[in-house]
Amino acid sequence: FNEVETVTLAGLPSPEEAAREIRSSMRQGATFVVKRGPRGAIAIGPDNTLVEAAAPDVRVVDTIGAGDVFNAAFLAALAQEQPLSACLRAATYVASRAISTLPRNYGGPMQSRESMHERA
Repeated sequence: FNEVETVTLAGLPSPEEAAREIRSSMRQGATFVVKRGPRGAIAIGPDNTLVEAAAPDVRVVDTIGAGDVFNAAFLAALAQEQPLSACLRAATYVASRAISTLPRNYGGPMQSRESMHERA
């Protein structure tokens, strides 16, 4: 969800409070993520811990698809069993890079855990 959707759905003024409220009504083990544009992102994890990631300061060129890019990077990191904080950082970084480049540049491919171990 984005920040406006989150506070509107929960009926609470604070994105953090709203995220906690929404997360409390989700199934056990779920994570709730709030995309906050230039302020980065927050998430409430399965253990109800708040995690934050700041957004890099970039010159915005085009925001079309920023949410989709964020979601893809977040899910890619999650599929690699990265900690929630790393998932948020990856998603925020890739989305920030995408919105600040034209033609689009998403950065290099994310390394899999196996390829990282092969180089060690």
